[in-house]
Amino acid sequence: MATTFDLRDSDYVGATLLPAWKQRGVLVLSVTHDFADQAIAQNETADWMDIPAGTTVLAVSLTVDTASGDAADLDVGDAAAATTFISDLQADAAANTTQTSGYGKHFATADTLVLKNNAAATINDGVVTLRVVALAA
Repeated sequence: MATTFDLRDSDYVGATLLPAWKQRGVLVLSVTHDFADQAIAQNETADWMDIPAGTTVLAVSLTVDTASGDAADLDVGDAAAATTFISDLQADAAANTTQTSGYGKHFATADTLVLKNNAAATINDGVVTLRVVALAA
């Protein structure tokens, strides 16, 4: 059965929310996750970043900082779909491999960006970074 856990919780040391840069309503957010600190099993979805009501997400990127030894696919989405922004980035891709979405989306109500492992393997190692550019409410 697929499970959901919260990477926003401070108990997950591998998920670090860096300070947002805000200038004239533009937000640049970055979150890094180390799978050695919190593995993600097949079909698990992890809440990764809160999106306040009224925010427009302009771009999302997911970067493999350190390749995983596990062959798995990563998605980044929201409550509407786990693949709203990123679909099938290989967790075992070479370091510095990035997949970017220029698909903008306005969130009239608060939502959460999620990270999903949609492959048949648990991701036990490797490091990824999510970056989001958005217009603040």
